[in-house]
Amino acid sequence: MKINRILRGLLLFLGIIGILDTFLLLLYNGGVNLGTILPGVVGGLLILWSSVKAFFRKFVPMGKIGPWSSKARQVVFSLFLIGLISFLVVEGTIIIYSQPDPVVEADYLIILGAGLNGEQLSSSLWERMQKGLDYLEKHPMAKVVLSGGQGPGENILFVI
Repeated sequence: MKINRILRGLLLFLGIIGILDTFLLLLYNGGVNLGTILPGVVGGLLILWSSVKAFFRKFVPMGKIGPWSSKARQVVFSLFLIGLISFLVVEGTIIIYSQPDPVVEADYLIILGAGLNGEQLSSSLWERMQKGLDYLEKHPMAKVVLSGGQGPGENILFVI
């Protein structure tokens, strides 16, 4: 019984952390994307799960839930396993095939945008720009294409 209470408290705590993370990212970062919203969604689901478990433990006597409860557990567990296996397959594929290709001399260099923080480059964009500059030092005839648009909280149009 004490383990259930600790688990419920842990789920509730993690859910609140996820929702606070989403709230703070939306408040200070300004952009809405999967990385911003997902912690809040997962946090909400964790809070919902801990509340539903607490409700059933408190108001539904043991053995009175009905025959659907074991089937529901099997369905939830099966969906969890399918999701876990899918995640592992996709991540394994990404890791296996993430080896860098050999550098070839190209006529054009494309540097993908990765966001600005006000007038400062994000760390991803900074690294991409540095790699681009390194390539240009070795291949000065290459033409450079910078991609990306102006998003929320980005105060400058062009960074060169």
